[in-house]
Amino acid sequence: MGNPARVQRSGALIYRKRSSPTYTPEQSYPSPLSRPAYSLPSSPRHISFRPSTPPSLPNYDSTTPQPCTSPNTLDTDSQILCSSCQLPTPRRDAPTLQPCGHATCRACVRARLLAAFRKRPFAPPACCGPATPLPLALLGAVATEPELLAYHMKLSEMKTAPTERAYCCDPACRMYLYPALERRPYSRTCPRCLRRTCLRCGRRAHMFPCARGEKGGG
Repeated sequence: MGNPARVQRSGALIYRKRSSPTYTPEQSYPSPLSRPAYSLPSSPRHISFRPSTPPSLPNYDSTTPQPCTSPNTLDTDSQILCSSCQLPTPRRDAPTLQPCGHATCRACVRARLLAAFRKRPFAPPACCGPATPLPLALLGAVATEPELLAYHMKLSEMKTAPTERAYCCDPACRMYLYPALERRPYSRTCPRCLRRTCLRCGRRAHMFPCARGEKGGG
């Protein structure tokens, strides 16, 4: 019911009903599906998608080291030219290697380290050859902790005689068992699959006497 309205005409009060507005079903309430729950700005100047593209590392061959060029054409107090990628780099980030005297930037050092993992057989990353290996302190500055651990395991495997090397007993794993991981004399645990391997027979660790020794590897 609408509220009555009072209208005064020639000294008399006339009461008149105020008519209520009528709504059609289409005009009553808008459907929640008739408009989007959110609206994008007409000029999205504040929205920008800028994917970060990390600098690409030099593509070293996995079998032959990248040759270094000499002499160094850029040698100032602040910058020096990398002998591998030929790009200027801050002198503090490109130490001079001995005895060759070449300067190598951090990106090239990391690329050499990753290329060394792909070599068969493994050889430590070097500048010009085996006579100029990259210092361990320099590798530790550009490698992650898992990469540095894998490098130490590769060095240990290379320095160990083939007859003294121990590998995981799982045929699908066959990871080299680093001797410093634990000090059990007859068995070691694989850090990848957590299986224990007998060091005498190379099979899974067991409690019974080993075929190659008096004591078992359990």
